[in-house]
Amino acid sequence: MLDKIIVSTDDSMFSQYVPVVSSAWKKFFPEYELNIAYVTNRDDDDEYVNRMRRYGKVYLYKPVDNIPLANQAKVARHILA
Repeated sequence: MLDKIIVSTDDSMFSQYVPVVSSAWKKFFPEYELNIAYVTNRDDDDEYVNRMRRYGKVYLYKPVDNIPLANQAKVARHILA
């Protein structure tokens, strides 16, 4: 049974869309929990990470050198699932 929605982002410009994406998912599936796989070097207590928590449960993944961040964000969704 579906009970979670998993999205991902990294520190690129796409992270600024988390509020909009969260609103869209909550509009169509208000009973499901939004989980955000975030590829970043930020720490768990970072102010930006804390703001992102307003929109869903945030899981941090450290980036791997020499692999495009967008690809890592896609893989992070699968790992989180």
